[in-house]
Amino acid sequence: MHKPTQSPPFISTSRSLLHLIDKLAQTIDNHDGGEGYQDLTHELQSLRRALLSIEKAVKGYEDTPLHHSLAAAIHPQLEKCFASLKRVYDTVDAYRKSYASTVISRFWRRVWWSAQTEGELAALTTELSACRILLDIFLRALNSFVASPHLNPIPSLFFPS
Repeated sequence: MHKPTQSPPFISTSRSLLHLIDKLAQTIDNHDGGEGYQDLTHELQSLRRALLSIEKAVKGYEDTPLHHSLAAAIHPQLEKCFASLKRVYDTVDAYRKSYASTVISRFWRRVWWSAQTEGELAALTTELSACRILLDIFLRALNSFVASPHLNPIPSLFFPS
């Protein structure tokens, strides 16, 4: 039997990405937000679900020789997603910080949301969507591999037939 291996870069990046998703969702929280806000938060939730599915899928191979290869294959995609999400977060956080010492500091979210054009919000949402799509493609490819008994002699642990 293959000795289980840890994949710290994959796990570390995955956990950092989940943390950043939660942090961004909390930072932009706007209960009065319109369609742009709803689209952006929906994409954040979808990205989070996709990431958790990837983690579960890779973990399902933890005791197999494929585990390290799967983690290594998805890790660069996670790094790209992290970089994209970090750019989005840094943009929002810079806005928050610029208002932190003003008399309207507690209204910075409303000011930020008011300043965003429809095109800017669509661009943010599209960037996050691209990350999610990358993860979905990887997950579908893995699912296809699992569903092909002649390619994969290991029974499916996380994709029921």
